[in-house]
Amino acid sequence: MQIGIVINPDRPSGKSLLPEVKKWLEKKGVGLLDGLEINRADIVLAMGGDGTLLKTARLIGGLDIPILGVNLGSLGFLTEVVEGDIFSALESVLNNNYRVEERMALSIEIDENRTAALNDIVLSAEEVGRMIKLDVVVGGDYLSEMTCDGLIVSTPTGSTAYSLSAGGPIVVPTLNAVIVTPVCAHTLSMRPMVLPPESVVKVKTTKGRSSVCCDGQVKFPVDGEIKVERGEHTIKLIRLGVPFFEILRKKLSWG
Repeated sequence: MQIGIVINPDRPSGKSLLPEVKKWLEKKGVGLLDGLEINRADIVLAMGGDGTLLKTARLIGGLDIPILGVNLGSLGFLTEVVEGDIFSALESVLNNNYRVEERMALSIEIDENRTAALNDIVLSAEEVGRMIKLDVVVGGDYLSEMTCDGLIVSTPTGSTAYSLSAGGPIVVPTLNAVIVTPVCAHTLSMRPMVLPPESVVKVKTTKGRSSVCCDGQVKFPVDGEIKVERGEHTIKLIRLGVPFFEILRKKLSWG
């Protein structure tokens, strides 16, 4: 087996933990890959937080490689394994004692250029404190003109990210759906919507300047219309048995 490693160097514990992980894996006879070589890995270990896992998903997008996320930070819905459990988790993986969840991704088209997102695609005003006006079309049908700070189009995986903060619903991440959440809409009746996975969402900025950000990491200026739809490929996440509702209880302090 060969394991690829992607680590967030800004996490203090990551610098000390990485040599220990490499040494442990080498003793198990596991080959280690990093950089561009991770495309040849059997699985990829993403050490950092949800942002590191999202970066990893983008790096191996379209490849049939499962990702094991290790949380070296605080919050984190995607990174199931906490720092203290990393070696027991790796033991389970080496013994094939895990399952793989396939997560829907999104594809966005801007001026004939395409990129992907596992969590969300956020269209927002470029100028802080200024609203933008958007025309939103779903599946060829006109939905509405929105005056707002922005619009979030997310997957169920991303429903616990920015969309949740903006008042969007929590959706079980193994479902296939497209969630559309306005950000600070100027009309109180403008509410989040859950759409079928085959929905194609087209958004055009008709007033103000806007930009789009994918998974909080890749940003583009917008001049015209964007098209968001279900991605061609899924992202595979290694899960070790922690139920989604248990993660919710812990992360959101539900008691």
